This record gives sequence, structure tokens and C-alpha cells, in this order.
Amino acid sequence: MDLGKYTGSALYNADKIPPGVKFEEIVAGFEKREFDDGEKVVMLFESGMGVVLNPTRALVMTQGFGRESDNMIGQAILVSRGMTTYGGKPVSCVAIEAVNPVRIATQPQARPAIGKTTIHAIAASNPYAPSGDPGPSSEAGDGPCEDDEPMPF
Repeated sequence: MDLGKYTGSALYNADKIPPGVKFEEIVAGFEKREFDDGEKVVMLFESGMGVVLNPTRALVMTQGFGRESDNMIGQAILVSRGMTTYGGKPVSCVAIEAVNPVRIATQPQARPAIGKTTIHAIAASNPYAPSGDPGPSSEAGDGPCEDDEPMPF
């Protein structure tokens, strides 16, 4: 019999996290727990620790991994000490960050035009190029693209 569900997990609070330290945790699951001020969702980690998902932390998770909690299981997050305002006063809190958040671009970024001269300059300054190799020759007609031809990408 797995007694883990009867022991509960220890919950992070700001006092348990030294300032400036970030812990990487892997999300193991979620459970509802009854607290003095009502029922709350707790995010559980593979380490056995957990954190209450308040609205701010829930927003971080949904922005990083989508709205479905099943998509969050197995994902890495960072847990650290942060600051928030409570009762008009600044107080320490538990902050979380999605390690590999989903990034959705609203508009594709325009690529700058790259001419043959720019490519030669990049190749000549390449620190990984073999020593003595200045990159492609700058004479017209020696490469796959002429100066007036568009780049093949």
C-alpha cells in the first residue's frame, strides 16, 4: 500500500527559501486540499514538496504550459522567494517560473536583408572557422549566389 497519499507533501513558503536561491522542481501532480480558509489546489513536485496554486502561480503555469494540468506534469519549474503586497505592505512570497514556457508569437519578426558582403564579414569573423580560412571569397561569381540574386532562404 502506498502511504504517500496519507502523508501529504511539505509546502514551500517564503521562510523555507533563502533569498536569491532558485530550486528546479518537476511537477508530479495536483491535489485539492482543505485549508482553514477553504479548499485550494496544491501543485506537487517529484521531490515531495508542493506549493499552493494561488491565482498568480496558476497564471504562470497556464501561460507556460497551457490551461490543462495534465500538460504540466513532468515539466520543470523554478521555485524562489519573491515579493508581493499583502494588506498594502510588501511581504515575501513563493514565486515560480516556467523553465520551458510555450512561446507564441503574435506576429512574425521581419528578417533583415543580408547581402553577400554581410555574409563574408560574418564568415571572416567566425571564431569557429579553421585558422587561416577567411571564409568565402569576395569576388563576384565565385559562390552559389550572385550579388543580384536573392538568398535561398
